[in-house]
Amino acid sequence: MKIFRFFILICLLLPILSEAGDMRAATLINDLKGVYKYRFMGGTYNGSETWQAEDIVEIVPFDDSHIYVRASLEFGNGHLCGIWGIAEYENDAFIYHEPEKLRQGDPSCTLKIYATKNELVLTDIDSTNENSTCRMHCGSRGSLTNYTIARNSKRKIRYLDRLKASRQYLEAADAFKEKQSLTLHSSGTAAKDAAAP
Repeated sequence: MKIFRFFILICLLLPILSEAGDMRAATLINDLKGVYKYRFMGGTYNGSETWQAEDIVEIVPFDDSHIYVRASLEFGNGHLCGIWGIAEYENDAFIYHEPEKLRQGDPSCTLKIYATKNELVLTDIDSTNENSTCRMHCGSRGSLTNYTIARNSKRKIRYLDRLKASRQYLEAADAFKEKQSLTLHSSGTAAKDAAAP
């Protein structure tokens, strides 16, 4: 009887906990959405050339628990990092899981997006082994490891229609929908297999 009551209690609490998670996701999406820009003088390491460089991070709501994120970051000697995709809300952050490995032997790219009081943080560190997982998206001097940009650099995106028509956004949306479709398909197959005598 105690087990039955416990089961009923869990069933009653699950929707409440799920709704609380949805509210936290929506709050964080609203808090993070926008374009973050940081301009600085870039250059070669030997100082022979300099130029105006700019880091750009775009965050756009995708649905109630996902965001579209695109980062275009500049580093020394003109090396870049460029990444975009749909990130899912997980434990007070958004996590982008690359659908497939880009190079044999590399880990799957996983990018965590979260905020501190003053900074937006992007990091590709694998917490199990402290390795960078998204190196393939950067030149040799670039890194997505613990990248920060000031939250007060955020501005409203005034080119949302153009952004949503961009190759990167459409590619990210298609990859996400395909992943969702595969997940639903494999869940349905697993359910059928479990129901089979």
